[in-house]
Amino acid sequence: MSCKIDAACMKNYGILGDFQCDQFSNINLIIGENGTGKTYLLKSLYSMIRSLEEYKRGDNIKPFIDVLSEKLRWTFQVDKLGDMVTRSASESLKFDLKLGDVMANYQLTQSASNKVGAAIYPDTGKAGNSIFIPAKEVLSLFSIIFYFYTGERSIVSLFDHFKIQRNRSGFWIRRYVL
Repeated sequence: MSCKIDAACMKNYGILGDFQCDQFSNINLIIGENGTGKTYLLKSLYSMIRSLEEYKRGDNIKPFIDVLSEKLRWTFQVDKLGDMVTRSASESLKFDLKLGDVMANYQLTQSASNKVGAAIYPDTGKAGNSIFIPAKEVLSLFSIIFYFYTGERSIVSLFDHFKIQRNRSGFWIRRYVL
């Protein structure tokens, strides 16, 4: 299973509302005003990818829905999973993710307490060990990240390789093209 995100689609996903992107690159910077959903987006992607990694890992025999539900509660720190649905939404939250040729998705309603309602996922788990690093920590690690991804390049040449796309959710996605 590929580690690169090819596409993500979210409907009624908390502060994001609706989000769709099918132009991910090797490095993606999410830029926007406070309160526009940047962290929410990153947490949603992390929760699904990490759940796919933990599913069927080692002796873990938990069903995927249990792994995902636990990861969402832990990552978003919500009293009930239904709190993640956009408050004004009349429909359920829907999340679709494409990693290479693998599709995974889930749904939950505002009345959901501790479990995701429905999910489609691969039969096998995904190799890997994803981490979620909040924005403040990324800024403090910028020099290290810059060094590992650019080597001897100058900061000017680093930003020459960015392509900028405005998303419907109101923030910018900068894609670093390697």
